[in-house]
Amino acid sequence: MEVPRRGARLRSDEINVWAEGDLRVRSAPSGVELLGRVIVDEGDVSLYGRQFRLEPESAVIFDGGDAIDPVLDLRAKFSLADVDLSGIGHTNSPGNHILLSISGRGSKPRLAFSSVPALSETDIIAIVTVGGPTYDSNPGSSNTGKVGSVLMGFVSSSASRMLQDKLPVDVFKVETGADDLSEAKITVGKRLMSNLVLSYNANFGAQPGENRNEVGLQYEITRRLQLYTRYGDAGAGGIDLLYLWRF
Repeated sequence: MEVPRRGARLRSDEINVWAEGDLRVRSAPSGVELLGRVIVDEGDVSLYGRQFRLEPESAVIFDGGDAIDPVLDLRAKFSLADVDLSGIGHTNSPGNHILLSISGRGSKPRLAFSSVPALSETDIIAIVTVGGPTYDSNPGSSNTGKVGSVLMGFVSSSASRMLQDKLPVDVFKVETGADDLSEAKITVGKRLMSNLVLSYNANFGAQPGENRNEVGLQYEITRRLQLYTRYGDAGAGGIDLLYLWRF
C-alpha cells in the first residue's frame, strides 16, 4: 500500500504530522506482519508547550515480526532564536536550536537531546521545561529567579506525576526550597531491574565542591534495606547503606 506525499495525517493535542510511505502486509504463522516505512513530510510535536519541528525524512520503520513494534528514527528541532542565552556565554542566532532524537523500538523509545550551540544537559532540560537556562549574568534580572518562580508553581506533586506518566522514566521528582533555584533539585530515575534503579540528579544551585550533575545507583537488598552509590561531575561520590522504616 503506497501512501502519497502528505497522504497521511496524525493529529492529537501534542502531535500534528503529515507523512507518506510504503507499507506491506503479509501473512505469517502467528498472524500478519507489517513491513515498510512511514516518512515524515512535515509536522511538529509539542513537549511541555514547546513546539519541536519534525525533521524531513524522519521515519517509522516496520520490519515484520510477531508483534507490530516499529523502529523509530525521529528528529525534531526547537528554535532557540528567541531564548536569551547571554547569561551562559552564548549570543543569539537564528540557527540556535535544541534537537530531540527518538530512536529504539516503539515499545521502548530512547530520547536524547543535543543543541547548537552546545549546552549542558541541565540547561537544555531547563529550557524545555521552564523556558530558559538556569543562569543569567545580570543579577538584577536573573533568569534564575524567573525559572524558580515558574518552577515553584509548575512542580506540584500532581505535575510530577503527570510528567512521570509522559516520560519513559519510573521516577520524576523535583525539590524546591526557596523562591529561586538555589535549592532546587531534579531527580529522574529508570528501573533497570525489579530491585535496581539508575538515577540522574541535577542540582541547579550546587556549591563549590558539590556535584551539579550526579548519577546514582540504588539496589534494594530487602524491602527495608537499600544500598545507594553516587558519583558526579565535581568528583564527589559515596556509598550509603539505607534502612527504611515505613509508617
